[in-house]
Amino acid sequence: MSSEISVLSMEVVRGIIWFCYKLGDTQRVAHDKIKVAYGEDKVSLQTVYNWYDHFARGVTAVSDKQRSGRPRISESVEAVSLVLQDQPYASSYHISSETGLSKTTVLRILHEDLKLHHFSLRWVPYALSPEQKIVRETVAQDLLAELDSMRPIGLSYVLTSDESWFCHDNPHQAKWALSRDEAGERARPTITKEKTLIVVFWSFTGFSFVTSVPAGSTYTNDYLTNILIPELETALRKFRPVLGIRRTKLHWDNARPHTAVITKNELASRGVALLPHPPYSPDLAPSDFFLFGYLKELIRGRNFLSSTELVDAIREILGGESTKTSLLEHSRSGR
Repeated sequence: MSSEISVLSMEVVRGIIWFCYKLGDTQRVAHDKIKVAYGEDKVSLQTVYNWYDHFARGVTAVSDKQRSGRPRISESVEAVSLVLQDQPYASSYHISSETGLSKTTVLRILHEDLKLHHFSLRWVPYALSPEQKIVRETVAQDLLAELDSMRPIGLSYVLTSDESWFCHDNPHQAKWALSRDEAGERARPTITKEKTLIVVFWSFTGFSFVTSVPAGSTYTNDYLTNILIPELETALRKFRPVLGIRRTKLHWDNARPHTAVITKNELASRGVALLPHPPYSPDLAPSDFFLFGYLKELIRGRNFLSSTELVDAIREILGGESTKTSLLEHSRSGR
């Protein structure tokens, strides 16, 4: 068999099938003739049957039809962009099914041509409307302006407070070791793990009062008015024997116990003014920026047998001379 026959094009083969069809040969006879002339594997019997059907329907062209070929890059990019305009959350698989492009091509266009990245949506406490965002910004600016007007002496009257849960068992989360097995394991915390709600009152001069909500009690407006606020009054008498809690400007977030009418009335009767806190803004509570995370890191690896032992440890940490400097550096670092 010559080398020319081995590279015989399919268009020539179709022409031979057409020639046999015109002679009146059956499909099997045509197939046998092609096998004798060009070899066993040049064309299958089914192909001959298919082309005979085409010829019977009046199709006589044996050349390949013109095809559009691979779409131009600009057209593919435009197709992906159109899908994203209506469906910015669409997956690459969905974009592929919508455009007819392969998933690999879609990913290449997204990353290289459109310069896009797939980000997880940032978690926020509330999905705020534009009007709520304006109110949040306005109240925050009012609070800042009021604090600026107090500088420098008036700031000594400002007291901020917040509460956070602290676990009694605080295992280490990392260890230097030669191998994973040597490093060991730590169990995932359970909901039933023993913990205590710690309440801290502080100002720029230091930490005025640290306490815990007793076991069996709930952080409600009744607890605030009947227990917490009187205890705070007693604690402040150590620093301000004459005024006590009077003329204090208290700042805390808008948790329901804090904004309850009974709580506000109790504070007003004791001469305490409440500073505004932006609505829908638990993320702007000062203690959450640096204080509680810093404390929980310092008690890492320590276990406490009771709430009293835990509170004493926190008071000891906050009462240390180096605590103010450490907290200041911690807050400035953005952690």
